[in-house]
Amino acid sequence: MKLLSIFLSIFLFSGCAIGRQLQAIPESLFYDREKAMQSWVGQPESKLVARAGAPDLVFTTAEGDRVLTWRTIWGGGGGSGISTCTRNYVIGKDGLVKSWSYDGC
Repeated sequence: MKLLSIFLSIFLFSGCAIGRQLQAIPESLFYDREKAMQSWVGQPESKLVARAGAPDLVFTTAEGDRVLTWRTIWGGGGGSGISTCTRNYVIGKDGLVKSWSYDGC
């Protein structure tokens, strides 16, 4: 019984430590993602597509800008469910990346 108590204590405390580490990871991932996406602003569309591959969706806004969208499905491990990461880049009339956004990443 004492061995079981020790095992459970170690398991519970290690779970708390892992939980704190996992909570810290997304913040750094968001920063890295934003930094990487921001680095494309001012770059030609052709360079972005050459690097990222063909977008999953392309549409033209009322203002004449083009929006290129890439979708990635991820997750599913450990019962966490499946999520879709959507990355959008707005291409200006001059063919350069004007802005970006993401959701679900």
